[in-house]
Amino acid sequence: MSEHTQHNDQRELDHEPEFNRFIDAAMNRRNFLRTASAAGTVAFFATVPVAKAVAESMDNSKLMGFTAIPASTADTVIVPEGYIVERVVSWGDQLFPTSPKFAQSNDSKAQEMQYGDNTDGMTFFPLSEDRAVLVANNEYTNNKYLYTH
Repeated sequence: MSEHTQHNDQRELDHEPEFNRFIDAAMNRRNFLRTASAAGTVAFFATVPVAKAVAESMDNSKLMGFTAIPASTADTVIVPEGYIVERVVSWGDQLFPTSPKFAQSNDSKAQEMQYGDNTDGMTFFPLSEDRAVLVANNEYTNNKYLYTH
């Protein structure tokens, strides 16, 4: 028969119930988060007028090398004067010679071979003076438009 060794790791017990210590710790964390959040909010909003004043005093045309365009809600692409827009790729464009032509009713197998929708990230990697790679990330699908059947 094996001998059972009992380990009595009894520490000096606090007279305060465990639940009360848990509540105290939670309240301390909550107060810390509340205070830190308030301090962060105050710090953020304190800088807004300063940032706005600096931005208004700068000549935006010198920052990027072109004249800024005004904000717009038009359903079109707007570029600064002297620039052009060219479409590189659109949803449903064929990715391979064997890709089927786009039809909104294509099944998932066909769409695996076509350019996706909901591009939420693009990065341009220059390789040389006349070559580059444009990487796009199609994060998710929009089933409302993807599968009409």
